[in-house]
Amino acid sequence: MDIRKLLETEAARRNNPEELTSQRPDPLMVASRHRDERIALVCALFGYGSAKQIVKFLDSLDFSLLDAEEETISWKLSGIKYRFQTPEDVIALFIALKRLAERESIEEIVRKGYRKRRDIRDGLWELVDSLQNIYPHHSRGYRFLIGRVPAHKEHCSPFKRYMMYFRWMVRNDL
Repeated sequence: MDIRKLLETEAARRNNPEELTSQRPDPLMVASRHRDERIALVCALFGYGSAKQIVKFLDSLDFSLLDAEEETISWKLSGIKYRFQTPEDVIALFIALKRLAERESIEEIVRKGYRKRRDIRDGLWELVDSLQNIYPHHSRGYRFLIGRVPAHKEHCSPFKRYMMYFRWMVRNDL
């Protein structure tokens, strides 16, 4: 069997909802349950570390807070932390995503950046800039979570979690 056929067979086997189980946890499990671009982004950004711990953390989040008043978000998430992120970092992400949704969708933001040079990295930089600007929060944990636009945009620093998010959003099987 040639390598292409082998990889296509493996991809077909793995790219189905039955592949995601509690025995083989993945943050995509949580994202696919909700089918919402903001929730999927939260799932992707916190998608580092042990898959079992990631899913446990994501399952503990009340995603309805993405539409709540900012005071409610702050109060309800005040005790929630994950690895490098303090409660303030989690709160900042939820408030930033709430504010973004009031203006435009994540898809619109990424598309606007992409159109500049037809480069997905420009869409990514537009999203990162939007998150940073709509709710400025400065901490190591938050910077780790949402990233920074590199000084030289031609050089792509590792944004694996965002690229995973983009792959999730274009899938039509989940």
